[in-house]
Amino acid sequence: MMYRLRQLRRALAGRIEPSERALVRQLLHAREVALFERMAAFDQRHCLDVCLTLLRGGHQDPAVLRAALLHDVGKVDEAGRPIPLLYYGIFVVLKKFAPALYWRMSSR
Repeated sequence: MMYRLRQLRRALAGRIEPSERALVRQLLHAREVALFERMAAFDQRHCLDVCLTLLRGGHQDPAVLRAALLHDVGKVDEAGRPIPLLYYGIFVVLKKFAPALYWRMSSR
């Protein structure tokens, strides 16, 4: 649970530096940058953190790095609205304390 609380704190406080935005533009094609920018700031931060972790680990495959930056683009609806952060909290609590309900709801 502490891990999830730290995750929440990072999501709420996370900022993306200009140098990190430059990295995103360097790794992604123009249309992919548009997808990245549609995500909520907390999802952008998370995807960027995954990408940076891969880079620090020595990964250089451009396809893998692009996948890291875009792995949460499905969390935005057709109108460009991201899933609210509150929903993530509900999902985490359900999965932890009512896993049968979580799985039943997620399979709809």
